[in-house]
Amino acid sequence: MSSNAPAVKIESISPDLRWLESSSVAGCFVLDRDNRIAWANALFSDWLGFGAGEAAGRHLETWLTREPDLRLLAKARAAEGARNVQLELNGEAAGKLLLRGDLLTTGDGNLIGIVRIDADSERLRAGMERSARLEALGSLTSGVAHDFNNLLTILVGNLALVAEDLRDQPRQFSKIKAARDAAKRGG
Repeated sequence: MSSNAPAVKIESISPDLRWLESSSVAGCFVLDRDNRIAWANALFSDWLGFGAGEAAGRHLETWLTREPDLRLLAKARAAEGARNVQLELNGEAAGKLLLRGDLLTTGDGNLIGIVRIDADSERLRAGMERSARLEALGSLTSGVAHDFNNLLTILVGNLALVAEDLRDQPRQFSKIKAARDAAKRGG
């Protein structure tokens, strides 16, 4: 299989797993004997940084970089599956994810993975996303405040010049002075 190999239909592997194609909770994949992705649902493909069907034909070793994870795949294949496994996925789109789930074997030597993001990994990722949003909001707020201060500086300067011209007109001078003082407080 090449990296542009057509995606395998999940019903050809196991009709019972067709519901996994659109799962937004479980990432699912099928590996051939060479650990190439024969099929991956949309969620798992997204974790890898691909659209639906685009991961087919690629080696899973690209994203599973820890040696124990690779040995686990071989052991699961030899033992006809493994339950409650933990894998570390280094995906382009999702970053580093800790996955938990089951590996099942098929009669023809394929390996089916049904995994979800570990709760601790999910909390860490959510915290990082929240931190990034707060940082962006802080940058935006800082920029708006800086621009507002620049406008007020121009306003205060011009009001001071007008006030000088109106020193001999007390009523207008007091109004301009009050506006200038308010602009200074706004800064």
